[in-house]
Parts: sequence; structure tokens; C-alpha cells
Amino acid sequence: MYDPAATHPHAGTFRDVMATTEGVMRFCGFPRSAVLLVLVAASAPVYSQTRTFDIASFSPPEGWQTEARQPAQSPASALPRASAPAVQAARPALGASSRGALTGVWMGFKQLTGSLEPDARWLMFFDDGQSMDTMPKWGLVGFDRLASQSAPTEKGYWSTYTFSGGTGVINTKIPTKIRAETADRIKLDDLWVYYRCVSVDGLRLEGSWTSHSDSNDPELKHFSEGRRPIFRFARDGRFVDEGVFIAYLGNHTNDRDDRAGTGTYEIRDFTLLLHYADGRQKQVAFTGVLGNNPASDDKIVYIGRAQFHKIAGRGTNHH
Repeated sequence: MYDPAATHPHAGTFRDVMATTEGVMRFCGFPRSAVLLVLVAASAPVYSQTRTFDIASFSPPEGWQTEARQPAQSPASALPRASAPAVQAARPALGASSRGALTGVWMGFKQLTGSLEPDARWLMFFDDGQSMDTMPKWGLVGFDRLASQSAPTEKGYWSTYTFSGGTGVINTKIPTKIRAETADRIKLDDLWVYYRCVSVDGLRLEGSWTSHSDSNDPELKHFSEGRRPIFRFARDGRFVDEGVFIAYLGNHTNDRDDRAGTGTYEIRDFTLLLHYADGRQKQVAFTGVLGNNPASDDKIVYIGRAQFHKIAGRGTNHH
């Protein structure tokens, strides 16, 4: 892991001073937030001499593996479904009708506590003033807001927001400022850039994708049959799951339910719906990268909030 302080000519002295500063502040009873603020401020000169990182213009290089570091969430099938019209209507209004407003699904890269690099993140704004600081791993088809807001692993992501005249606030414990740069690009706290996710309704894919960070790695061929982290899709609506769920996306509690298989697929409401030939039904979240349209740029897509890389030259023959 990259450590700017380690490359500084006075690395040892720097660490000693920082450790002493932290110890004195803790002994005197300063809160953790104040300690962190002082340490960050003190380390700024060191970082400035070793590395420059422009988050505003950041976009992930092709082949870069990111992982959304979030608490595990329950499958959509495990959450109770509410049929009340108010719940169904509460899902983000997407598409052309929502342009120029925040309502919808947004994606960015945000640096989390303990990480030196930004992670893929999603943010959903609802038209009634509520927001969710993630996107459900299992997608938005059948998503029940009320159940999510009461689920122990999800309720902490919920908040409210206000937005008018191109600026607004997400009402978290420490309020987050929103500033619209364009209709499809916003900046949070003048730092983290998010892009409106392009609708994927009706999208058809052609090719093969893997969760492996290197889609050309020969090791992919050595995964045992039925446990390869590879999806194959055809434009006619067919798919092959070579073992994605049992190897990567599943709950690892039911190998029979997560086993490889074939069937047909559809994509809508930022959800990949898989209809297996043996009767199983699965669904996971699906988006492109940032504001890219996966209909024309599909080298990297996000399935179940995980990064999948297109395998160059791989066919889509089905069993």
C-alpha cells in the first residue's frame, strides 16, 4: 500500500512528531475528530511533495478493480414486499423526465475512511426528498423502501435532502453540500464528483464479462467448471452463468441455489434479471461506469455493485 510518509526524506522524524502529537491530544481529552483534523492538516505538506491527485477529474483507468466497501445487504427476496402504490411510486424517477433535477441514480468514486484510493459509490435521490447513500446490491426491481429503511444493515444509508437553484444539502450528521455542475454531474462538498447513471432499460449485451481484475489472465481457464466468475450474454436475450454467484456474487450459503446455469435475461430499472432454464430467478444491480452508456461503452460494467471486465475476443456460444 502506498505510504507517502515512507518516501519523504524525513520519514522517521515525521512519524515521531505525528505520534507524539496524537498522544498528547488524546491525553488532554481532545475528541477523535479533532485529533484526525490536526493529523490530516499536519500531513498535508508531506503528501503535497510526494503525490498529486485531482479527484475532480478522476475516472478509473481501464482494468482497475474497485470494490464498494459497504456492509453486506440482504437479498431482495429476503425483504418483505409492500404493494402500496406510495411505495412503488417512490422509486427514483429515471430517464428524460428527471433531467435537470436530482431524482435518479448517480455514481461516483469516493475515498472512504482507511482507504488511499476512491471506491465506486452510488447515490439515489427520490422525488419526495429522501436519499440513499448506496444502491441495493440486488437492484431496484421490487425494491421496498420501507423495508430497507428498517433493515439493520441498510437504514444507516438513508437521509433527506433539499435542492434548489443548482445547490442543496444532504442532511446527514455532518451535512453534505450539493452543487450541480451540469444536469448530469454534481459535486459533493466541492470534492467528490458524481454522474447521473444512464438508463439501462431494454439493454442487450453481446460478449463475456468477468469479475477477475485481469480479463486476459490465463488463470481464468484454470477455474473448475461451474465455478468460473464469468457471464456470457447474447443480444437475443440468452445468457450463460459459468459460476459467478457460487464464486463471487452469491451469499455462499446455498451452493445449489447459486450454481451455474443458462437461461434468458432482461435489464431494467438498473437491475439485471436472470431467468434460469431450471426455474431459478436471480437479480442484481446493473449500471455502466459513471455517466457512460453501456449500450456503446461496455468494456467495464457494474453487476451487483462489482466491477466486471469484458473479455476481448471471447465468443458467446451457449451450451
